[in-house]
Amino acid sequence: MYSYIIAEIGVNHNGDFEKAKLLVEKALIAGADCVKFQTFWGLAGLEKYEFTKDQWRELKAYCDFLSVDFMTSPHWGSPICGYNKEDYEVIDFVDTLVKKHKVASPYFTNRKYVEYISGKGKPLIVSTGSLTNEDKMATDKEIAEFFTYSSAKDITLLHCVSEYPANNGQYDRIKDLKKFGVPVGISDHTQKI
Repeated sequence: MYSYIIAEIGVNHNGDFEKAKLLVEKALIAGADCVKFQTFWGLAGLEKYEFTKDQWRELKAYCDFLSVDFMTSPHWGSPICGYNKEDYEVIDFVDTLVKKHKVASPYFTNRKYVEYISGKGKPLIVSTGSLTNEDKMATDKEIAEFFTYSSAKDITLLHCVSEYPANNGQYDRIKDLKKFGVPVGISDHTQKI
């Protein structure tokens, strides 16, 4: 069985492009198959973490040069705040860079987001954490609903506890996710396994 290791860089570059490249190198040395970032623009309070489209393209090319897969989660508006044209544009832009889309936990229950991103026709890797449920994990009902509005043919579910850091990984949940009939992995927020 082959494990596919995704190194979550996220916004740990703190908006420093050279540091982002260095973190890619460190992830590769550590044995990662893929590095994952977060792409957004115009999100209040997060402006210092933004890169330009040219910087994203350069970072993707750098990953290609180092033979490590590039991935980034596109972030956008919400049913509460509404959606802007730019929200769709961030998904469209990210789609030009990635082979697979990573759906972050806060978005996997967002029908509009899932319908749009799965409509791109690429495999989805989906974190199943929750910021609203007491145990910080998605319910079986929420996961089942995800499958009703995702048109993706290739889906991997990642067990996730949306707590930073998670005190308990609740790893028994991984077995439960297998009942959905798709590959299962883990998005771990614990400090130690």
